[in-house]
Amino acid sequence: VAVYDFQNNWTELRIPFTYEVGEPAVELHPVDVVELLAVTYGTDLELYRARRAHLYEQLGLPGDPDILVLGDGTVVDLARMTKSTTMYVTVGWTPVDGAVGYEIERAFHRNGPWKRIARVGPWFEQPYVDFGPDLEPGQPTYYRVRAIGPNGETGEWSAPTWVTPLDRLEIRLVEPADDATNVSLTPTFRWTYTDIAPQGVYTEYTFDIYVAGITGVPGGVSDYFAWFYEGLVNQSEAEYNFDGTGEPLLPGKTYEWNVVEGMAVAYYRLNSAAVSLAGTGLSDNNGYAGAVNGAFLFTTALEN
Repeated sequence: VAVYDFQNNWTELRIPFTYEVGEPAVELHPVDVVELLAVTYGTDLELYRARRAHLYEQLGLPGDPDILVLGDGTVVDLARMTKSTTMYVTVGWTPVDGAVGYEIERAFHRNGPWKRIARVGPWFEQPYVDFGPDLEPGQPTYYRVRAIGPNGETGEWSAPTWVTPLDRLEIRLVEPADDATNVSLTPTFRWTYTDIAPQGVYTEYTFDIYVAGITGVPGGVSDYFAWFYEGLVNQSEAEYNFDGTGEPLLPGKTYEWNVVEGMAVAYYRLNSAAVSLAGTGLSDNNGYAGAVNGAFLFTTALEN
């Protein structure tokens, strides 16, 4: 009996019994291709803790800001959390004719030791998601899969396939600086990001950026988005409205800008890649948390 908990950790209960095989054994072909995608989410706990402490002090809230109570009553002590990333690996494979299930094993070296992390049946829809707590950034991780037949037959293991999860991608806003004044009506926005590309591996960085009016926007709607641009590739700056889709900035008005989300993708081979995402995680900024130090406000220059 295969059992999973809410984090997809697998265990097995074995009940020994004897039965007669009523059908001939099925010869199973090895699994040809295993596809891997490692996904890393960065969560800046120190920044989140600082924001909570400031909010508690500002509003005079009682209690410890490091004590977080979830909706189900679970109590989390943020001061005891040390990991700045959350990650998982998705595992997919080519189906095998005659198989009614599959076994998946993981190792941190090509030659093992191998650990079985899952056994799935015919009801399972790929991919399998490995949330193992021992996954770490920069640690090569190997997987192999084999087919299981209707009478318990097992096929050959697939060739080991590896992926190295990326480290946390960190983006920081630079210019215009927070609370900058006399900013041009066509400013250039600049940011920096950590280069987490593994040595010798092609890695592509993409960024989404927005500029939102805070005061004096057309129609008087405070959350009107003057400009939003997706898919800036391997860039660390962008001139406002370079694509002509944004509203002209008005003189003497305040705006907010941020890198909404950033993504790094490392391509190891055709069937193995790793992704690191910035902008998903704990945030008190309506989910727009791509930069760890954003969002920034700036005020445009007055007309003469």
